[in-house]
Amino acid sequence: PKARHPTAGSGDLCFISRTPLLEVIAELARLDVTIEEGPVARTGATGPMLSIYLRDPDDNGVELYWERPPEQWPRTPAGELAMFTRRLDLNGLLKEIEIRGDIPNGAEGPKDS
Repeated sequence: PKARHPTAGSGDLCFISRTPLLEVIAELARLDVTIEEGPVARTGATGPMLSIYLRDPDDNGVELYWERPPEQWPRTPAGELAMFTRRLDLNGLLKEIEIRGDIPNGAEGPKDS
């Protein structure tokens, strides 16, 4: 989630937790802190992670994430990592946005080389 009322100096923050996220969630529940989204499985710079999203008192978005240890990474039946990197189709993405009306007609995306 993004800041509800973005102003100069506000921002969305992300914190890495060394504590497993389910323990963090239990502590947040004990403190009656609302989790807006999550846990959500994501892939970070160093591997798979779990994230939760909440708000600070000023309504800024806050992400807390925990990097899964390698023994918890998703694997195929053959034991290989079940992760991937796919090329982003920017022109296709821009076309979807144009169809929904989020950008004006005629805006051009990047040219494929």
